[in-house]
Amino acid sequence: MAARKPVVSVPGELSLGIADKPENLYKSVIRIMENYSFYEGYCNEIYVKALDSYGPIKFLNEHLKLYTDLLREKPKILRLLRRTGKKQLENMGFLFDAPKFEFRIRLDKLKARTYNLPLIEGIDERNCAKYARLSAEKLFGLSYAQADAWHMGRTPGNYVVWRKNESKEDYSKIIKPGDLLGIYIRTSPSNRFDRSYTHLALYLGEGKILHQFGKEALISNLDRLISNKYYCVLKEIIRTNRIVAEAA
Repeated sequence: MAARKPVVSVPGELSLGIADKPENLYKSVIRIMENYSFYEGYCNEIYVKALDSYGPIKFLNEHLKLYTDLLREKPKILRLLRRTGKKQLENMGFLFDAPKFEFRIRLDKLKARTYNLPLIEGIDERNCAKYARLSAEKLFGLSYAQADAWHMGRTPGNYVVWRKNESKEDYSKIIKPGDLLGIYIRTSPSNRFDRSYTHLALYLGEGKILHQFGKEALISNLDRLISNKYYCVLKEIIRTNRIVAEAA
C-alpha cells in the first residue's frame, strides 16, 4: 500500500511559530504521527527546528514535557515516537534514558548547535573538575580556584554555600547558575573514605547541569540524576566571587 501524501508541506508548517509557541512542538508531533505514514523524516525536521529555536537547555525541557503529555494523553503515539524519535535524537547527539524518558546532550555531536558550550578536547577523561571550572569561566565569567573535585570547596577563592546534612534549606533555594556541584557517584573509581564526592558539575539553570562524564560532555537533568539516592547524591554547592578579569 502506497504511503499517503501529506496535504501540506510538513517541514514548512513545522517551522512556523515553534520559538514563540512551545506547545507547537507537541501539536506538530501529534499531527505527524496521526496523519503521515512516513513520519520519520518529518520528526527529524521538527527536532532540528525546535533545537535551533530553543537552544539545547530549553529543548530538553520542552521535549521532556512532550513525552510527559504523550504518556498521559496519547500513549499509542508515544510508542511510535519512541521508535523513530529515539533514532533521530541519537543522530543529533541526544542520549536516551528509557525509564523516565530523559534525554541528555552529547555536545560533541551537536557541534554547531552548542551555543558556545565548551567541548572537552584536551581534557583528561577523569578530570571533570577541570572541565567544570573552565566551563564556568567561559559561560559565566567566573574564575574558580583550581583543585581536584573533592577539594574544590575547601580551596581558597572558592566557598561552600550548601552542604548535605548540614544546611537547613533545600538545595533548590540556594543553587544558582554558575555554581559548581560536588556529586557523589557510587560507581566512581576515584571514591575513597576521605572523599565525600569525586564528581564535579556546573549548574546552568533551569534544572540542568553541564559535566564531563568519561569521554563525553553532557547536559543532564539534576533532579533526575540525584533521584536515585543509592547511586548519586548531591553533596555540596560551591561558589566563587572572583570573575575572570579580577583573576587575571
